[in-house]
Amino acid sequence: MTKKIALIANCPIAEGSMGGGDRALVEMSKVWQKSGMLATLFGPPEAYGICENNGFRTEFVKTSDFKPQSLGTVLTYLLRIAHDLFWSAGNFKNSFDFIYSASECLPDVILSLKLKADNPKASWAVGFYLKAPNPFLREITPSLKNILQFIQQQLSLFLMRVGRVSVVFVMGSPDKEYLIKKGFGKVVKTGAGVDLGFVKNIHEREKIYDACFVGRISAQKGVDDLLEVWQKVCRARPESKMAFIGWGHKGAADEYRKKIEAFGLSGNIVFLGFLDGEAKYQVVKSSRLSLFPSHYESFGIVLLESLAAGVPVVAYDLPILRDNFSEGVSYVPFGDTTAMAETVLNLLGRADLLLELSRNGRNLSEQFGWDKVGQKALEGLESI
Repeated sequence: MTKKIALIANCPIAEGSMGGGDRALVEMSKVWQKSGMLATLFGPPEAYGICENNGFRTEFVKTSDFKPQSLGTVLTYLLRIAHDLFWSAGNFKNSFDFIYSASECLPDVILSLKLKADNPKASWAVGFYLKAPNPFLREITPSLKNILQFIQQQLSLFLMRVGRVSVVFVMGSPDKEYLIKKGFGKVVKTGAGVDLGFVKNIHEREKIYDACFVGRISAQKGVDDLLEVWQKVCRARPESKMAFIGWGHKGAADEYRKKIEAFGLSGNIVFLGFLDGEAKYQVVKSSRLSLFPSHYESFGIVLLESLAAGVPVVAYDLPILRDNFSEGVSYVPFGDTTAMAETVLNLLGRADLLLELSRNGRNLSEQFGWDKVGQKALEGLESI
């Protein structure tokens, strides 16, 4: 008998963005679809756009159409939550065997609970792909944004327990241990992956950039550290060029361009905005190095994508990264922008070392494929 799954992706704010949870949703859903499962995607138009642009097409139910470009992320989320509280899933009563929430964010969890109420026999799975650091324990600067992010995640976890979530998927061991301590009974570590065949089919490029950065424009990704690092690199090597592939909330790009100018790096950083697919990998493969100054991560998909492209990475020494990536990465002490800059300069002067790191990192990446990740998640669903 054909199984049916509801995919809840109520958090995307723009088609021109792609977080780790979005990537996992798209790639795992492709695997589930190939296995014969019938999927229906619930969410705003931005969610369908992300899926369609990345090769996943399925039945789509639009749940809301608030425009985040004009409203901003926080207000958009609040409006989606308010809308979900009064949204009726009656047309889909007893329609699904599984419900999968792309993230533990409130818009996803509340919409999932509404659907679960009309599908009481359905198993509910949630993707938990980034633990919010606790600002009250000084795990992160206690800014208003960080406090709100932590509180909303704790509320989501409470609702997941109350709603009797069946299984939670995580990418790394620390998140699994955290959720088990929180009382969740079934937590499956799926890891994360990369489309190895797609990356291999993109031809090797001339190295026109000394380094590249790919990621969201946020403090978590270390974008301010990145400017300090590159300023130090350029003082020693004035001709250095970095490609910046970045995206973020409303106005983030303009704000960051101003920071680039303030650091005197307008001639050394090529700001490319959001790129994905072949366009992204063409830039990555045109770079000698990839910089990854994240402050915290649940896996490091961008890092893995760089290794698969044969591009060595310089990263802060985070336990989750060490746990996953033993080759192809040069680690520096957390927060030490001088050490990162010195490592970059050393590697740019060592073509032999770059070649060795490239070869080792690419070999390591062969262990990570989205097919394996999707299969692990499928087994997790079917074992409930």
